[in-house]
Amino acid sequence: MSFKYWSSPFSIASSLREELTSAGLNHQPWQSVDAIDLNQLLILFDPPDLILSNYAKNQSQSNQTDFNLIDLPGRYSEIISILSKAPCAIVATWQLLDISYSVSLREILRSDRLSLSSHTQAVTTYPIIDTLCGLGVQYLDRKLCGKISTLYAEIDSIAIRFGRDPDMLYSERLDHTLDEDTVIKSLSKNQTRAEREAFLIDSLYQIQRDYQHHIIESKKIINEYQNLLHEAQSIAGKYRSELAESD
Repeated sequence: MSFKYWSSPFSIASSLREELTSAGLNHQPWQSVDAIDLNQLLILFDPPDLILSNYAKNQSQSNQTDFNLIDLPGRYSEIISILSKAPCAIVATWQLLDISYSVSLREILRSDRLSLSSHTQAVTTYPIIDTLCGLGVQYLDRKLCGKISTLYAEIDSIAIRFGRDPDMLYSERLDHTLDEDTVIKSLSKNQTRAEREAFLIDSLYQIQRDYQHHIIESKKIINEYQNLLHEAQSIAGKYRSELAESD
């Protein structure tokens, strides 16, 4: 049975949305996936750091739903709950997007789950972990005693991976990526950016203050000019009156 729907509890790149639509799949809102035949459903997920990174990048979009890192365990648990009801196909979004650059998704999604599983990817490289997003995930995962990485590993072990091994060493990948030098450089870079933005904002405020001061000073000059004009007109009036009397 071929796929007719796709769904995800996470933010999906607009480019992949378009590819899925072109492949003939309809978007099914995550809250109502139980309303369709789950055997025709393709579920999309991602590693924790990439989910957080995608939401951070897309937070300015009007259709962007609110998301918090603390929601991750719940969202992953929802996926596992759906998978326990029926053998849905589930794929990592980053990998499906990577495949779409070289192969038509219509080509591989028009078949069933088994045929999709048989498709292999020649080269598989995990997306680079954003330092700040990785730190956020690592902090919360440790606070939750490894719950996030455990749930992610469980989902990834069930997913169609196109030839790659399960991402069972996600925590180790985080540790390897978040070495001391990388973290310091990233924080320094973001601090520099924050200082630059603060400088620009202060500059704008200064321009605004200078402009307001200029307006106030201009009004003072205009008022003084008008007072001088009135005084000159008064003197001229008196002078004309004196001339008229002398005649």
